[in-house]
Amino acid sequence: MSHLLPINIVKRYHGFILVAILILVTGCGRKNNSVQSYVTTLDTVIDKYEYCLLDTGCRENIVYYGVNYNQSRQEYIGQIMNYTPQNKKSQLIPIETKRKIQDLRVVNDTVNLMTQDIDGAYILEIHSFDGKLLDDYKLNIDDTVFGEAVFWDIDEHKNMILVDRHSNLYIISQTGEIAKYKLQGELISAFVSSENIFYYVVIDEKGQEQIGYIDYLENKEDIITTTQEMLQDCMGIYECQDGILINENARLLRVNINKREIESIFEWIDIGIDNNELCLITENNEGYLIVTKKYRDSIEEIQIKRIKKGKVSDAKVLELATMYLDQDLKEKVILFNETHSDMKIHVRTYPGETSDLKFKMMVNDLYNNSDIDLVVTDTNYYRLLADNGVLADLQEYYDDIQNQMITSVVDAYRYNEKVYVLMDQFEVYTILGRKQIFQQDKNYTYKELINIAEKWSGSVYNRNVKSDTLYDLLILNDDIESYSMMTEDDWNEIITFTDKAPLEESGYDKGALLEKVVIKQNYYLWFELFKAGHNDRYTIVGYPSIKEEVTGSMFDVPALYGINSRSENKEDSWIFIRDLMGEDNQKNINDDFPIRKETFEEKLLEGMNTVEKGKTVSYISGDTFIDATIEGISEDDINKIRWLVYQSDQIYYMNADYYNIIEEEVSAYYQKQKTIPEVISLFDSRLKLYFSENDM
Repeated sequence: MSHLLPINIVKRYHGFILVAILILVTGCGRKNNSVQSYVTTLDTVIDKYEYCLLDTGCRENIVYYGVNYNQSRQEYIGQIMNYTPQNKKSQLIPIETKRKIQDLRVVNDTVNLMTQDIDGAYILEIHSFDGKLLDDYKLNIDDTVFGEAVFWDIDEHKNMILVDRHSNLYIISQTGEIAKYKLQGELISAFVSSENIFYYVVIDEKGQEQIGYIDYLENKEDIITTTQEMLQDCMGIYECQDGILINENARLLRVNINKREIESIFEWIDIGIDNNELCLITENNEGYLIVTKKYRDSIEEIQIKRIKKGKVSDAKVLELATMYLDQDLKEKVILFNETHSDMKIHVRTYPGETSDLKFKMMVNDLYNNSDIDLVVTDTNYYRLLADNGVLADLQEYYDDIQNQMITSVVDAYRYNEKVYVLMDQFEVYTILGRKQIFQQDKNYTYKELINIAEKWSGSVYNRNVKSDTLYDLLILNDDIESYSMMTEDDWNEIITFTDKAPLEESGYDKGALLEKVVIKQNYYLWFELFKAGHNDRYTIVGYPSIKEEVTGSMFDVPALYGINSRSENKEDSWIFIRDLMGEDNQKNINDDFPIRKETFEEKLLEGMNTVEKGKTVSYISGDTFIDATIEGISEDDINKIRWLVYQSDQIYYMNADYYNIIEEEVSAYYQKQKTIPEVISLFDSRLKLYFSENDM
């Protein structure tokens, strides 16, 4: 199907031209059944002309006719140009005509001009790309017919296919003969296939969408069997290999032409939003489709990239997609091409496994798959160990960027000098407590916090800290579920336990408990909101540190990357990682903190300077909405965040073994067999044994 932008709207909506150009451009299927896409914008092209006519052909180009008013000659001057998206250059096509150009189409590497002579007759001129006039002939149509056209195209036999607004289909031959068909509904989308068959989607009188075809050379027509559940909200129909591709609002449908029915449905997988760009990935039996939707005001720009097996057409799209891969795409090996040589990236997610198992699975990926160059994961809570030659010795690469990174986070990620940070962003976790319990200026030791924690049992987290103390018991307030890092099912028993525990046994009011807080880049307002909403009753307490006398924060990362030490593409793998940690990508991080020191500081100041003072905002704490008036972020607030980051020396991750011990012993409390102090005593003895057996 060729895409036409009417003259009267092109100048007004030139920013929307991407929709016409980028959505599954197939060039009418002329000897070309592959789905193509063009990543470009024609803003600068359109701005040069009073109006433009556009078309996309089977070649990787965009042909347009731009018209400007020449003041000196007192006339409109037009140029026919060929725009190449790959190099973003336009080249003049030396086509000359004395007739008025009404529209154009690209067919089989020819430029077909719909023109009108001085008598008003419509003449189709067929030109080569070098400007030669190959043919021209008069069409048996008038202004009434062409003026009401909602679709028109030219097939390989030089027949004109036209649909008017009354759903009449005209097949107009070169000799002037006309065949007429009636579509059973209002036309939504159509194309003329490479086999000269007219395929279309209409909305019938019942409001349902139907797919049909008309083989006008054989005088056959039919409706392809479908149901309203299968076909809804069609945005376009296009020819693809061995079938029809239907672009719907939330999925891609493929129709088997021979069976005349929908063969399979490719659901879009919602991956995530980054920089106002929504990444979607789906898969068919030929490879992958990576789809990005950019939101600009109310206009959606859609790009669909065809990734054949063994190749990926656009490295940057894949880089973005790997950050948000859905669990359904686990264990997919995506082959990298072009920008990063022939690097193979293994994308894994590890839903539900413990930290140790996740780590072992990742190491196993690299150890047993020597042909995999880089493993990418979007799952939290585990370490990368450059041990036993499984991961590449990254020291030579690591040294040249270490001074650019936030060293407190980087150094905390080392383990026996064998761990190197391969991440591009991070989060910070800390604890708040009521001021009547914790003095504002006091740094509580690990043991002092444990003593307080033992009065109220909550969740247990291992922070990879060797200590003489028994365990780390993190206490949460009534927001326990909303701040939990575990699933709702995992937390069900613990939540019930804390909710049912008698307050008199805890020694504190429920509101006096500790609260875990996640600090992200988009939470710059958090200190101000919490302070205003709780009348400044809370203060930062912080996690106990391996430095014993210091409390503060831990950090967590959303994605990690591991390079295979046996890879022949280690240099390219490092280029990939450097791209992610480069200045451009770091500045585009809008959720977590960037790992680059310079960018991190810039984001802090940006957050302080963009707060709207005096604004009343609502935020949710647990199930409660709290209104707070923002007085602006102070330098002191920024310094608190800066302090939490720069003194981080621990990694935040859950240890399932600890949790299982807690869960087993809590069951005795549910059955009224033991009191809370008795349960805590069992925690104490069992965790001592666990630490001893695991040399912790």
